[in-house]
Amino acid sequence: MPSAAPITRSLPQPLASGLNRSIALVYEDAAGNETERHVTVRRILGDNPNAPEYVAGVCHMRRALRHFRLDRILELTDHETGEVIEEGKAIVTWAQSITAEARIPKTTSEPVAAQPADLVAGPWQPLPDPDLAPSHHVLRFFIRRSVLLSHGEEAQPGLLHVQAIIGGKSGPLQLYGRWEPWGNKPRRIRLSAVRALSDPAMGETLYGSAAAKAWANRLVSDSP
Repeated sequence: MPSAAPITRSLPQPLASGLNRSIALVYEDAAGNETERHVTVRRILGDNPNAPEYVAGVCHMRRALRHFRLDRILELTDHETGEVIEEGKAIVTWAQSITAEARIPKTTSEPVAAQPADLVAGPWQPLPDPDLAPSHHVLRFFIRRSVLLSHGEEAQPGLLHVQAIIGGKSGPLQLYGRWEPWGNKPRRIRLSAVRALSDPAMGETLYGSAAAKAWANRLVSDSP
């Protein structure tokens, strides 16, 4: 199965972050296999601002963060502008322009509150939430799993439509999703407070926070 450039420690530094640009790619991997990808760009990477090397973003085919080398992109369609780019130098120029736009200061009359959509910014993107330590990140996102939960913060069990798992180096710490007792509003639930968790997809009911954490860890490990 063709894959994008692997995520390694030798990746260059981010030139622009916090992007939300929708593009379509025709991408050629190291083996010469071509695939079409729909990507929401989150970052541009490179060691030189004038020579970007990668785009990083959510690959909707893989449902995960992927890094794509610019020199392996055969065609790029920018859904925001409608522009279709097929030449290598022009693709680099496009990345340069996105980087330049991201560096232009944006002023607003009042601070913009963090939205739940921030949670899909990438698996190692710090969450803009003062209640979370800087070391807490999204370990897995784009989850579609509904579970029945009983936890210490609610008297009655409720249905949580899990969309992301939040944690740190020690593993999963919180579930993020839409909580039906709150009218499907977004909510984070601490795994340490879970008393019981029933997962119809796995056909199991788990009791206690340790079992709930092990369940969440399995979801993270099964990430595509």
